[in-house]
This record gives sequence, structure tokens and C-alpha cells, in this order.
Amino acid sequence: MKKEIIGILICILIAITTIFPVSGNKNITNSDIEQQYLSDDVDWWPMYHHDLNLTGYTNSTAPLTNKILWAAEEFDGYWYDPQRSSPAIVDDTIYIGVCDPSYPKSDLNSKEINFKKNSLPLKNPFDLYRTNIKNPTIERWYETYVLCMNASTGLNKWKALLENEFYIRGSPAIAEDKVYITATESIFSPYGHLYCLDASTGSIIWYYPLNGYEAFSPAYSNGNVYASGWILGENYSKICKLFCLDANTGNEVFNTTLGFGEPFDAVSIYNNRIYLSIWDENTYNTFLYCLNTLDGTIYWIKTLYGNYWVSAPVIYNGTIFVISSSWDFNENLSCSVECFDAITGNSEWNNSIEGAANVWSTPAVAYDRFYFTVLYDSPDPYELDEKGWLYCLEATTGDTIWYKLLTEEGVFVSSPAIADGKIYINSMGYSNIHGYLYCIDAITGDSIWQYFLCSPIYSSPAIASGRLHLADWDHFYTFHDSASYDNPPIVTITGPQYGVPGIEYDYTILAEDPEEHDILVIFEWSREWPYGYYSWERPSGIPEIITLPFEEEGEYWLRARAQDTMNYTWSNWTTFLINISEDNRPSKPTITGPNNGKIGNIYDYSFVSTNSNEDDLWYFIDWGDDTNTGWIGPYPSSAYVNQSHSWSKKGTYNIKCKVKDAYNVESEWGELKVTMPRIKAINTPFNWLNKFLQNHPNLFLILRHLLGV
Repeated sequence: MKKEIIGILICILIAITTIFPVSGNKNITNSDIEQQYLSDDVDWWPMYHHDLNLTGYTNSTAPLTNKILWAAEEFDGYWYDPQRSSPAIVDDTIYIGVCDPSYPKSDLNSKEINFKKNSLPLKNPFDLYRTNIKNPTIERWYETYVLCMNASTGLNKWKALLENEFYIRGSPAIAEDKVYITATESIFSPYGHLYCLDASTGSIIWYYPLNGYEAFSPAYSNGNVYASGWILGENYSKICKLFCLDANTGNEVFNTTLGFGEPFDAVSIYNNRIYLSIWDENTYNTFLYCLNTLDGTIYWIKTLYGNYWVSAPVIYNGTIFVISSSWDFNENLSCSVECFDAITGNSEWNNSIEGAANVWSTPAVAYDRFYFTVLYDSPDPYELDEKGWLYCLEATTGDTIWYKLLTEEGVFVSSPAIADGKIYINSMGYSNIHGYLYCIDAITGDSIWQYFLCSPIYSSPAIASGRLHLADWDHFYTFHDSASYDNPPIVTITGPQYGVPGIEYDYTILAEDPEEHDILVIFEWSREWPYGYYSWERPSGIPEIITLPFEEEGEYWLRARAQDTMNYTWSNWTTFLINISEDNRPSKPTITGPNNGKIGNIYDYSFVSTNSNEDDLWYFIDWGDDTNTGWIGPYPSSAYVNQSHSWSKKGTYNIKCKVKDAYNVESEWGELKVTMPRIKAINTPFNWLNKFLQNHPNLFLILRHLLGV
């Protein structure tokens, strides 16, 4: 009987633990995650950060390698400046908003401008008014499109023009065979519109003017579509509003004025409540709002710890997370992560990270863990140093599980995506325009792979059906493990490793692809962007020679990497170090040999100079009698150079010698004075007669008289 009771109790315990898992920290492994989600159906990515809770998580599989399945260069000829909209994927179809500034305002049908990455240096990609290369006086303006592409092949399905002189900051939301997206009338005139398009054809069903408000990523829920935005009020203050429209008709359901401040991107929705975070840059306050999704009434408002920047709110298991950053104007920067009960607004926990800030990036949450990026080490939040970190916290307690330095040359302005036990996040540099896409183990924080992106990245990755999709400034990439592997190009840099200030040096960059595909080369050196950034595209094996000036002493670096433009495979960086110093100049040569002699005699002289770099040297010798050797050499450093010379006239001569290396860096002049005081006697049969006549000059006159001469 006891055994039966014990057996029943064990079965009950097993059932309880199966239905109600034990809460708290769990030792989750990648194999656990794979077993949990591999059998699930396709989980599409229909909106910004995947879902209404903005978790950034999908149960789709995700790439374990950085292989490119396909890439659309310049989005089929369109140039995006910069690309802020992130892709949405539904039914194997990609939707994304793009902004094209390449049309002259005087002629909307002209496409004569075509910026390519072959000018040295590159034009600043953040110039909001590019000029026509044929006619720099033509003002550019923007045109805004929604692009629809096949997610498997990258082939365009349709593109829809929204309106002229518009700018897209938000990402599309896909629901009920419709595409919802916001657009703004230029960066400098924030007048927003909310559009509804047919997802199959791209035709516009309706659009709603948001009464002068710049709009961010929309969200669809229960037949309504929501969007937040702002307008400039008095004294340049920003006034925040929340709009709710009927998703089918575009009729306004409600709009709620939330007061001063700017909403930070998308809203999140949970249990008939809508959440958005606001930063008021006039009062230096940040807020979290909770409203009713049906009528826009405010349930509660939370004043956050931060006074600079605030993330979009993220919801997980009935709790809401938000990050705000603080700067106390005394060079003290900090980042606060706060967790609230999503219904009551009661505080659950907070975690502060000193010396860090979170900027523009929405956090992500999965596996009972909360992931976010921070920037470190700057006293001024507007001049952040380029050190990007990824943090992982325990979602229920806020305890730090791990943190990882991902880059020392970039920042994070896009948001992470989580799938298949991996987290994907891309960085962007401030002093250089490129960045990286990182793949990190979501449990351990270990690096899995990274991929170099040669353009600015504001857009965030999206994952569906085992593929990762990402837009940078002028490419759209799709990663998938089924893509074929291609050997990367090989890059070499040659040129002087040592030099002196004030001289220009030539460097040769050679990129060769094993399959002889055309190559894109990125070259950088130790000058601030954009002056230190070059790129060009050409066939494999054709070198590029770049002349670089070095005005000051110091340690400099050059680096280059190359991409196979057929399969988008990148080489690693090839780095070349250079020392510029006056100490690198060849030493003043030392001259040894006789410093006096006789006219007509040949004398031997030795010349020697040293070079700290042990480079070969060339010598130029001036004998002081209007003759010289010209440049002779090369000779090894510290080797004696022997030269002979004779002088034909009496006098004092200044032998001078200077030395140069292979890069025409010259030494100072070395000098040696030589005197030739006497005329050498001439041996002839009448030498005794000459001497006699010199000693008796009068006899010479008598002799002339006797001879009648």
C-alpha cells in the first residue's frame, strides 16, 4: 500500500513539475533550446522587433555561419540615406521602407546620379544634401518607397512610392494582408503620415496625415493600428502624441496628447495596454507611459532614473523592461535598467551600470534573460567613445549573468535579435562608417562568428525560416547556412614602414581573389573619417597605389580588407604599421681621408652612414670643384663607400656628402675640408735650365739680346 501511495505521489510531482516549471535561475543549454523549438512551425517576423511585446525573439532556427545566401547591392539601384527601417518578413516575403535621395528636385525622372564606392576619399554618407556629380548646384531631395522582395531569392516583387520629400524612420508592420508603415516629410520638417498598403500588390489602400507629427514604427492589434510621434511646440519643445486608427478604414479611433517629450521608436502592447517611453530633452526627464488600447486613457506614468535617452519598452512574462541613461553634467554617465509589473506599474527591480549609456537600441528578452547594449567611457553622451558592450541579466531579478566587450571601434544603434540560442547584433563606427554583424551564444556569451559590413547600420536584423535578413546603408543581406562557401580574397600592403614628418609616401594595396572574381577593397589609415577612408572596386589582382602624407611624428597604421563581390566573402584585415620620426632619417655621413695633398694626385676617401631601419642607402658626393658623383648606390646601411678623386687647381675644397634611403628621405650634409697647397714639379730634360733661369732672371734678358730675339 505504501509503495502504491509513493508511486502516486511521484507521478503527481512529475506532472506538477511538467505543468508548472520551477522558477529562478536555470542552467539552460543550447541543446535544451534546440529541443524546445526545432519542432515548431515557421515563426515569421511581422513587425519591428518581432512582436507586440518587442521581445526581439523568434522560435525560428537561425544561421550558425556567416555565409551569404543572397545580397542586393544598393537595393537594385536605390541609395538609402541612412537606412533606418528594419525588415519585416511574412510568408517568405520581405517588406522594408527605404529612402532615396538621388533625384534632382528639378527633374523627378532623372537618374543621372549614381554614387559608387570608387572615389578617394568617399563622400560623407551622412551628408543630407548630396549634389549631382555633373551639376553640383542641383539640390537633391528624397523619395520614399516600400520594397517587397522574395526572402529566398532576393527578387523584387513590387515597390511602392509613398510620397515625394518623405523620410522613413520606422519599420513596417504586416497584418491581415496589409502593410502599415509611417513616413515623415523630410528630416527638417517633421510632418508624419501613416500608410496602409496591399501586401500583395503594394497599392495604397489609405493613408492618414498625423497632424504634423513625425511618426515611428506602427503596431497592429485587434483591428487597430497604433503609432506614436511628436511635433515641435513653443521654444522648440517636443510634444508627444499617440494615435490609434481603424486598420481597415484608416479612420481615427483616438489620439492622446502625452505632454512634452519625444517617443523613442515603437510602442509595445500587452493585455489591452499600450506602453511607450518618452524623453523630454528640455527638462531632462524620461518617462514610461501605460495607456488603454481601446480609448487611450492613461493608466499610469513612471518617471525613470535617466535624463538622457530611453529605450522602447519590452515586455516578458507580465513584466516590462526599459533602459534610460543619465548624465549629470559633471562627466558622470550611467545606465539604469528598470523592471515594472506591466499591469500595476509597481517596481520589480533595477540595475545601474556606471559609466555606460544605451542609445537608440531596443533591448531583447528570451530564455528568462534580458539582453541590451551599452556604450562606455565617455564623459559626454553626445561624444561617446567607440566601445560597445553586450549585457545579459537575469530577467526575474536583474542580476548580471555576463557581459562582453564586442567592439572597440563601433557603437550599437540597432537592436539585437534572438533565435535558436543565439543573439545577433550589429555595430556601427563613428570615426569610420563600417561595422560588424555579431553572432553570440545567448547562454554563455561566447562569440560564434562575425561579418564585416562596409556601410553604416541603423537597421536591425530580422530572422525567419532559418534566414537572417539585414539592411545596411547600401546593401540588403540574407544569411543562411545552406549558402555555398567561397574562399576569401588575399590582401597585401607594401610600402615604407619608417619615415620622417613632412614627406608623402606611396603604398601599394593588392587584393587577389582565388576564384578571380571582382573585388571591393576597403582601406583605412590613422586619420579621422572620412579623410582616412578609401574604397574601390576592380578586377582581382590589379593594385592600387595610394599616396599618404605624414605631417607629424608618431605611430601610424594602415589596414585593408577585400570582398569577393560575387559571393560577398570578406578577407580579414591586413594591417601595416608605420613609424614616423626624425630618428628614421639616415645619419649625417662621416667622411674620412687625407685633408691636404698635391694637385693632380688621386686620393681615396671613405663615406659611411647608418639607417635605424637597416634600409639600403644612396650617396651623393660633391667634391667642391663643381663635380659630383650623382646618386650612387644602393649600399647597405653602415657599409663603407670608397671613392677616389683628384683636384687640378690649387685651393681649399669642401667635400660634402648626403645620403638618402629608398623612400628619398635625405640626411644632413657631411663635410670635410681639403687643401691643395703646392704645384707638383714636372720631370723634363730641361728642368735644370728652368730652375737656373728662375734664379737668374737678368741672364734671360742678356741671352735674348745676343740672339737678336
